[in-house]
Amino acid sequence: MRVLVSLLFSLTVMAAHGQGLRARARIEPVTSEGFYRALLTPAISQHLEAGAINVRIIDSQGQEVPYLYSIASPRKFTTTLREYEILERKQVSSCCTTWILSNPSRGAINNISLVIKNAEVTKKASLLGSDDKITWYAVKQQFVIASIASQTETSEVRMVDFPLSNYLYYSLQVSDSTTAPLNILRAGYYDVSEEQGEYTPVPIARITQVDSAGQKKTYLSLTFDHRYWIDRIDLSMKGQPYFLRAGTLFERDTRTNRQGVAESFFRARENFQLSSTHITQLEIPLHSDAFRISIDNQDNPPLEIQEVKALQLNRYVTAWLKKGENYTLEFGDETWTKPAYDLDHFKASIPVAPPLLTLDPIQVVSAATEESNTFFSTRTYIWAAIVAVIVLLGYMSVNLLRSIGKN
Repeated sequence: MRVLVSLLFSLTVMAAHGQGLRARARIEPVTSEGFYRALLTPAISQHLEAGAINVRIIDSQGQEVPYLYSIASPRKFTTTLREYEILERKQVSSCCTTWILSNPSRGAINNISLVIKNAEVTKKASLLGSDDKITWYAVKQQFVIASIASQTETSEVRMVDFPLSNYLYYSLQVSDSTTAPLNILRAGYYDVSEEQGEYTPVPIARITQVDSAGQKKTYLSLTFDHRYWIDRIDLSMKGQPYFLRAGTLFERDTRTNRQGVAESFFRARENFQLSSTHITQLEIPLHSDAFRISIDNQDNPPLEIQEVKALQLNRYVTAWLKKGENYTLEFGDETWTKPAYDLDHFKASIPVAPPLLTLDPIQVVSAATEESNTFFSTRTYIWAAIVAVIVLLGYMSVNLLRSIGKN
């Protein structure tokens, strides 16, 4: 009897876990224990709910594996120190120490960064500029270099700001006639470069264009096979040599009317301009299976589509996986709630870009599939199992009471 009750209880729990399951994909096995991440391609991420509340990683024992969900940034900024060549270092008695720096590209600059060995001192300095190393002109006079004391490194960076200039040579003069000189290791400027974020193209099923002479507008329709998460649309048009026109992006959405019937409609999301000088990039998060773009031609001839791209920022799940274990990525419906994992408190300690794993093709779980996978797949069977457990527990309680009474 005890075995039967345990079996019914286990089946009930399994049935509850399977409720609302939409899709699953097997994760590539790992060769060693550690943190790994899996890319959620558009074909996979179409099953995501907002905020990835319906994602779970399940091991072979049916246990949840904590994970982190992340979306790539639209842009990445990289800061690099571009060094200047130190042509000369000269110590002038009863005056100062002079460093002569070369700016061979003659690029216009307004700062120089100095990497200086730690020293608890205060020094007065001045900066001069020249094109021939003979005649020197004032750039910045009487500034102070002080408190060079990094807590984590043996050197620290000090930035010297000055008016924009493009001299071929710069002379840094530090007054140290009565004290020991500073140890300047390197000098240069910080170059900040911008890179596009990591995107994956989203397949567009159909693109149509309709030109309305009466309304003086062009309508573009983009249709997708599924409801995708889209973060950017690139639009390029051709026609007149020069054009600048206003456009509006519409997203298809659904609502319930007064009769309680769901109906679709298009709502405006973004106003923009189309120009012949560059590709139009619409960076706006969208979640739909169809979009519409209207272009105001005014009295100009209609434009033609040159290229349209729909792009999705890369989405990842990162988790600690074990060698020899089989893992499955599961997607539930909107009834699933966001999990709470300890891992969320340790994001800074997890590698930014751990090894990337591949996922098997996504398998959509239909109602028929769920029913074939487990007998307890509907609410009727779940409640029947619960009632059966209650009846059995009642029967066992009655027998126990009778036994006690006899004794």
